[in-house]
Amino acid sequence: MYVETTHCILILDEATSALDTESEHIVQASLDHLVASDDRTTTRNADREGTHDALLQPPHGLYKTLVEAQMKKVGIDEDLDDELSPAPITAGCNRFHSRSDAETDIEAAKDVPVLRVWSLSKPEMLNFIFGGIGAVLNGAVFPARPSFKLDSPTTRSSLWAAGFGGLGVVYCAELTLQNHQFSIACERLTSRIRGLCFQAMLRQDIGWFDDEKHSSGSLTTRLVTDSAAIRIMTAETVNVVLINVSILAVAFGIAFSQSWQMTLALLGVFPIIGFGAFIQMQSMGGNTVKNVNDGDIRAGALLSEPHQLDPNGRLSPTTDHKVGILAGVGFGVSQSCMVIAMAFPFWFGGWLIICGDVDFERMFLVLNPILLLSFGVGMAAQGFGDMAKAKKAIGSIYGIIDRVPSIDCSASNVHDEVKGELELRHAALALSLTPRLTLALVGCSGKSTVIGLLEHFYDPASGAGFLDGHDLRSLNVQSLRSHFSIVSQEPLLCAGTIAENIATGKPGATMAEIEDAAKKANAHDESERIVQESLDRLLKQRQRTTVIVAHRLSTICNADMIAVVNDDCNRSGRDAE
Repeated sequence: MYVETTHCILILDEATSALDTESEHIVQASLDHLVASDDRTTTRNADREGTHDALLQPPHGLYKTLVEAQMKKVGIDEDLDDELSPAPITAGCNRFHSRSDAETDIEAAKDVPVLRVWSLSKPEMLNFIFGGIGAVLNGAVFPARPSFKLDSPTTRSSLWAAGFGGLGVVYCAELTLQNHQFSIACERLTSRIRGLCFQAMLRQDIGWFDDEKHSSGSLTTRLVTDSAAIRIMTAETVNVVLINVSILAVAFGIAFSQSWQMTLALLGVFPIIGFGAFIQMQSMGGNTVKNVNDGDIRAGALLSEPHQLDPNGRLSPTTDHKVGILAGVGFGVSQSCMVIAMAFPFWFGGWLIICGDVDFERMFLVLNPILLLSFGVGMAAQGFGDMAKAKKAIGSIYGIIDRVPSIDCSASNVHDEVKGELELRHAALALSLTPRLTLALVGCSGKSTVIGLLEHFYDPASGAGFLDGHDLRSLNVQSLRSHFSIVSQEPLLCAGTIAENIATGKPGATMAEIEDAAKKANAHDESERIVQESLDRLLKQRQRTTVIVAHRLSTICNADMIAVVNDDCNRSGRDAE
């Protein structure tokens, strides 16, 4: 069911494979045809290089073998056995040149400069500026604390409460500003990346989609997940960097303003604190190993160190004790390093108080910002994603964007005046079809491959295809395919209404044309009758070249030519011959 168009080439690729034998007689027609079929009953009227009867004369001919195989079924119009079903285009595409695995996987290993990603964010620079202001204020809140010098404890406590309340209001405001502006920038960047990636996908040749790595699920994942991961390289990086810089600047600014001696003392113990954190990470790694599935541990021990297993095949208690002791000692050392490290600043602060260089309050005004610094850095790091994963996602996305299709969709050679003369030269089989001629292709495999060549879905490994003497590879793909109408093997319904699906083949079709097409297909009143009659009417008009692939030859009985394909086009003729 379709809206009639002015396309001069019609391709029927097993258009009746899903129909019953009675309905099958209704799908037969078009102006010039290339018919590919498995059913011999549809090729009786071919008139080139041997008729149906002539093709039956050779005692062991392929055409006769196929017809006899079909006649064994109950009724001449039954479907052929599975072994005679045509190979889909995806199978036939193996005959054509395809890019190597290294080339098709270029998107998985592409190294993309960060500045290239940032260049896409130029329209959102104002959002990054305001978001950066919010991030700086966010970092400044953690080490900042109100300070009042009053004699009345009650008044001082009230002012402290009011001061912390004010900091809470500021914190809320800057977080709102920070997240709002960065979210806007991230979403717009993600949308822009997805648009570029989707456009690049639509430019790819059909052979690229035949690869399982480029299935609809895989490509959808790249659009949804990989595109979103790119924000880690932009907004999230800026956010974490600005917060940490702000925290460090404010914390050490406050500390140096109160006592530069105390601040330097704290800086001196930072390496010890860092060593303790490193030991803690190692001990956590030991615990992780201990929590691994016992079966995996036993398997590894059996292969590497069998003496670690007891006679019952269990891990030796000695091994458990060693792991526990190492983890416990490591964690204890890490915590003690952090506590011991703080002993020196307190001792040094007391010595400064005795010397009269600082008082008790100023000493804690130095310690508090530095101690709270680690808290703020940890909070900022919690929202930071996996940078390695982000780089891999960017490489995957830009690999698709930068990929150059093997079939150029942007060729400027537009062929407007199409007669319908099709030709394949030296492409495994040689085929020439003059305008307004019907050709039926029959055989076990290769028929749909011919369709793929004529539509320029693929480039042949050798030889070339021609339309009206023009090499298909030199023609604009969109212009070329605009002259083809194809009825594929499998039905395809797009999202939308029935009317929109009917009008897919003719953009701008009126409602009257859509209703007329539905009526001709006996589907206007939700009937299940098929559209063979409308196709027969088109065939009788003889105004276009038609390509048909069918399971049953009854669908191509009016073809001008039948060609039997078996790795070579060696027999052809009309159905009646």
